[in-house]
This record gives sequence, structure tokens and C-alpha cells, in this order.
Amino acid sequence: MPITFNCPCGKMLRVPDESAGKRAKCPVCHAIAAIPEAEPVFEIVETPPEPVEVPPLIPPKPYGKPRYDDDEDDKTPYGLIQPAPSSSTLDRHGQPRKKDGLPNFNKGRKNYG
Repeated sequence: MPITFNCPCGKMLRVPDESAGKRAKCPVCHAIAAIPEAEPVFEIVETPPEPVEVPPLIPPKPYGKPRYDDDEDDKTPYGLIQPAPSSSTLDRHGQPRKKDGLPNFNKGRKNYG
């Protein structure tokens, strides 16, 4: 890279790198000027980033208790409580009705069929 410097007359001069430390004659004012040393050129070197150590994955802990695990001494299991049967699912004695398949909507009605 050529060396650039100013002459005492204000003219900017450019000379090759090999001329560093010598003297040169200005083409405008014919004065003799000392050529300065070349400025160091810095090179930017990129290094690859260091690998980041990733910690191993820890499996999540199960939450809560199993569905039918006993809570305390009362021996009641966890889980969903079955709703009380409604009066339409019980017969006249309070027992659950038998399911015989599909309901017969025409039974006892005169408006159908």
C-alpha cells in the first residue's frame, strides 16, 4: 500500500512502500521532503466461537399422585366422583333400570304411528 504524506507546500504526495525513510522531491514546489515510515496495517482475524457446553436434559418429575392412590387413613381413592343417579334412571323401587337396548318411544303413546 503506497505511503501518503503532505509536502511543506501543502501538496499531498504518494510514494511506494519501498521509499520509506528516504527523501523525495516535490513536483510542485521542488522542495525535498523526508518520506515517513509506512503505517502498520492491522489485519482482523476472526476466530470461531468456542463451543458452548449444553447441560443434559433432566426429565420432568411426575406431578400429583396416581389417580387411585389413597390419601390418608380414610381409604377413599382419588378420582372422579360418580354422580348420584337421577330419578329418570331409577325405577319405582329406587333401583337402576335395566337397559334393554334402544328406548321404545311408541310404547304407551297413541299419537305415534
